[in-house]
Amino acid sequence: GSFAHYDQDDIRRALLATMDLFRWLAEEIAERLAYRYPTHTDEYAVKLVSTLLPAEVQTDNSDGA
Repeated sequence: GSFAHYDQDDIRRALLATMDLFRWLAEEIAERLAYRYPTHTDEYAVKLVSTLLPAEVQTDNSDGA
């Protein structure tokens, strides 16, 4: 799920999937090494990506325009 086709929605999906995978691995490693995972930084990065690559807004073209 971390590979994308060349459209914005799929790139966003794949990037967020990659970030989820990284988070899962980083949290596991941090726990095993007794490190604190930087949750605040992670949340900021997810919010930034979501802002820069928003989900595509569906438009209603039912009026024929």
